[in-house]
Amino acid sequence: MPELPEVETTVRGLARFLDGARIDRLVLNRPNLRRPFPDSLVQVMTGATVTGLSRRAKYGLIHTDRDQTMVFHLGMSGRWRIDPAEPDKHDHLIMESGGHHFALCDPRRFGSVDLIATNALDEWAPFAALGPEPLGEDLDPAYLKNALKDRKQAIKLCLLDQRIVAGLGNIYVCEALWRAGIHPRKAGGKVTRPQLDRLVPHIKEVLTQSIRMAAQPFAIMPRPTESWAILRPALMFMDAMETLAAARMAASSAALLKAGAAHGSAPSAKSKLSLPQNRLTIRKGRTMCAPFRQ
Repeated sequence: MPELPEVETTVRGLARFLDGARIDRLVLNRPNLRRPFPDSLVQVMTGATVTGLSRRAKYGLIHTDRDQTMVFHLGMSGRWRIDPAEPDKHDHLIMESGGHHFALCDPRRFGSVDLIATNALDEWAPFAALGPEPLGEDLDPAYLKNALKDRKQAIKLCLLDQRIVAGLGNIYVCEALWRAGIHPRKAGGKVTRPQLDRLVPHIKEVLTQSIRMAAQPFAIMPRPTESWAILRPALMFMDAMETLAAARMAASSAALLKAGAAHGSAPSAKSKLSLPQNRLTIRKGRTMCAPFRQ
């Protein structure tokens, strides 16, 4: 599943080529991704001028002068390729504009493309239920305090609920909670206002840092073939977060092991740290979540 910084950097990369440009041609190489392409997609987009690009949660939006917006989701494996050196069998949608070719490549086909009236985007079902954008002004401590009122669910799970905050993913929630010093299993309703005063800035900080880190070598880079490609930049941030998590684990391992011993738990040989209340989520050798503070 793409994370918010991935989608943000992808949209920014596309905007460098498409903002204000005319779409000369759009071709569909199959009838569907996760669901069928809109029947009128080719007709509406061909000849349209792109009036802007934006993001909502983990969706990318391409706005046109025809009062229609093409909304794309990258699913599990989707990516945009710009001026690829050669076609890929998983290039399911091709756009041509200003001499450039834009290929939506999605091997697993869990992505989607929709065509929505621009003035009805907020009422579109996938958007209507979304919470505020984490980088926007609507996400503040007062809002979170009200949204979390009386919730018994863990704060980490509350923040991953797209109805509370739109677009947050596991790695960013874990890091923000660690920086704010909030236990991820603490009930959302028990998180205090002072803790939320710390948490909200850290949410914005973590996302902003990841977008900045991803956008430096980002996504649009020359290959030996002189073609251009938009890659999935959040992997770079994940690697950085893994390094950070490993450093923190090493620095705090003695205290965590002591806490684990008090709970009668011994570290496993595989994860090197397996404690009932202090745990890293390790998947296939990749550290997905930083240690948290008590």
